Amino acid sequence: MSQLTKFNVGEKQPDTPWGMSLEKELDRYFTKLNQIINKGLTFADNFDGYIGEITTDATPGNSTAITHGLKRTPTGIIVLEQNKAGSIYKVSKSATQYVIASDVASMTATVLVI
Repeated sequence: MSQLTKFNVGEKQPDTPWGMSLEKELDRYFTKLNQIINKGLTFADNFDGYIGEITTDATPGNSTAITHGLKRTPTGIIVLEQNKAGSIYKVSKSATQYVIASDVASMTATVLVI
């Protein structure tokens, strides 16, 4: 994959204060874009979700809250990994927490709240 090079607006320097200000802002913008693209984008850079490890309650069927920090009510969760056989299901959801329960005791799982 090729690297982006420095952005050049034009051959000559702008001759007005507005033109100089615009060139400075464009240079700042493209320098930052260059840094992001050349270092690679991570999953978190381009995705509105929360990934966390949770352990369900020691009593099957009791609720466990996940504080997701999304500042919106999530669509749902995806279980990425779990340490034992069993099901995780939604009890309720809000702009601050996603509440789950499990049909087995103390299941540890990595979940993606979306």
